[in-house]
Formats: sequence, structure tokens, C-alpha cells
Amino acid sequence: MRSHLERAGTSTPFAAESVYAALLHDALAPQNVHTARLIVPGAIRPDSEPMPAP
Repeated sequence: MRSHLERAGTSTPFAAESVYAALLHDALAPQNVHTARLIVPGAIRPDSEPMPAP
């Protein structure tokens, strides 16, 4: 897998975030706490249209 030049600045932090979320999930599972990541494709702007309900 190769990093895309336009997204190379986020590739390393994304991988680190993935590992950190997994570590938190494993460490907090005995206390019934769940961790996860939310990926938002695209920009978040104040003038964006709301997403339709699934």
C-alpha cells in the first residue's frame, strides 16, 4: 500500500490514531468502555447540508 501524495500528511497520524483507539479499547473493555474511530470523508463546513438519515 502506498500513501497518496495529497494525503501523505494524514497517513501517519491516521495509523497512530487507529492503534491508539485499539489499545484504549482493549485496556478499557474490562470496565465496559468502548472506543472507536469516526471517519468523516470530506470537509466539515458550517454551510454543509445535513446528511440524510440511514
